[in-house]
Amino acid sequence: MLGALREIACRSYWDEWARIRCPVLVVRAQGAVPTGNTQRMVELVPHVRLVEIEKSGHDLHLDQPLRWRETLEAFLSALDRRANKQVESV
Repeated sequence: MLGALREIACRSYWDEWARIRCPVLVVRAQGAVPTGNTQRMVELVPHVRLVEIEKSGHDLHLDQPLRWRETLEAFLSALDRRANKQVESV
C-alpha cells in the first residue's frame, strides 16, 4: 500500500489528463487545492467545468453534501440535455 501511495505522489498525470476528450466536472473546496493545479486542469482539457464550494475541506462531499449534489446534478443534467440535442439533430 505504501508503494502505491508513493507512486501516486511522485508520478505526474498531466499527460493522461490532457488526453481527456469528454466533459469533465472538477469540484474543489475553495482554498483547499492550490489554484495553479485546477487552473492547469481547465487549460489542458477543453470541456472542463470548474466549481468551487465554499466552507468545505478536502472531503467536500461530506462537508457540503447538498451543494455537492446540486453541483453534480446540474452537470449531469447539462450532459443529458446536450445528448438529447445531438440525438434530435441526427
